[in-house]
Amino acid sequence: MRDDSVNESSLGRRTMLRRGTVATAGLVALGTSASADGTDEDDPTVITECTTITEPGDYVLGADLEAPDGESGLTIGASNVTLDGRGHTITRPRDRPLPDPDRPNPETAGIGTTPPGMGTLSNVTVENFEAGVHFVRVRNGRISATTTCENNVGIALEASTANTVIDNEGIRNRRRGIALFESDENTITENTSSDGSHPLSRGIELLHSNRNAIEENTFDDNQIGVELDGSDDNEIERNTVRDNFRNIVLREDDENTIRDNTATGADLIGVEVSGTGNELVGNEVRDTRGFGCRISGSGTLLRENEVTDNAASRITVEGVAGRLEANTASANELSGIQVSGRAYVLEDNVAAENGQAGLLFDEESADNTGSGNVLVDNEDAELIDDGTDNSVEYTTE
Repeated sequence: MRDDSVNESSLGRRTMLRRGTVATAGLVALGTSASADGTDEDDPTVITECTTITEPGDYVLGADLEAPDGESGLTIGASNVTLDGRGHTITRPRDRPLPDPDRPNPETAGIGTTPPGMGTLSNVTVENFEAGVHFVRVRNGRISATTTCENNVGIALEASTANTVIDNEGIRNRRRGIALFESDENTITENTSSDGSHPLSRGIELLHSNRNAIEENTFDDNQIGVELDGSDDNEIERNTVRDNFRNIVLREDDENTIRDNTATGADLIGVEVSGTGNELVGNEVRDTRGFGCRISGSGTLLRENEVTDNAASRITVEGVAGRLEANTASANELSGIQVSGRAYVLEDNVAAENGQAGLLFDEESADNTGSGNVLVDNEDAELIDDGTDNSVEYTTE
């Protein structure tokens, strides 16, 4: 959601963490102590202790920092700040256990913001915090070329709008590599998030966050690769989502677009979508050890998706009044397309070389129509119709 309390004077404020590497290991506290060397007014301020930055300007780290438990590492509370880590580290004592809340405390982030702090962060490594980087009520910020490792959340946006999160790496973050909490109109692109270590780990999760662009990222080896919960009108495009337990999951989310993604090697589900008016276009879903693509809700469009080589179910649709157009379901161990819903339109789909029927209408299905479908070389039958008033035309050529 947009934070209307952000006034015009705060728009466009920027903070940059550049070139250097800042490695943080835990909950870090920054006081207000900073030292500077050099006499030229253009020389950067050299930070030698954990601090809160309260004045605009150029800053560099001049030493490795160690901070107390239970507080933030660096806090950016000013606009127009440039911070160069110069290869130094920010650490928290490793012998302190890390709290594990579902939602991180912004006051104990590795790098956080306080109003009017705005941020562009780059080339920073943050380890073992509740959140590695936590932007709160930030507009037009940027997070790039960071590494977050073994935090509860790698990068968190909270009530933040129109930020860019680009070219970051998340490794073994426990709950979420990237999380958006009530944050709208952000761009998340060219990031990787892998090896989540918590039973509920997600590569990226959007909670009540709308109109975001999730593009060209890689999410692998998590419990869930991409998850939306109560989030509408987002674009999930050209991502690689692989080897998660569930690759892509939308839970009662509306009007989202899932386009041109590659979702492979899931243990249970390649793509699972519920909600109203969602679109799945041009995705490749393959090598899932369970369901390939499972759809419920109403008004869902599936067009030009390829669902192949999945161990169990293929394209399975429930709900009402959706459309399946020009999809390919082939070489799946069970049926190619299974319809349990009502009033779907099936046009120009291909189901070939599946282990059971090419097209299966189960007893829950009714009033489905369509034409131009091709069902060929399926093991049991081309069409099985156990439903009511279904009328779908097909050929076997």
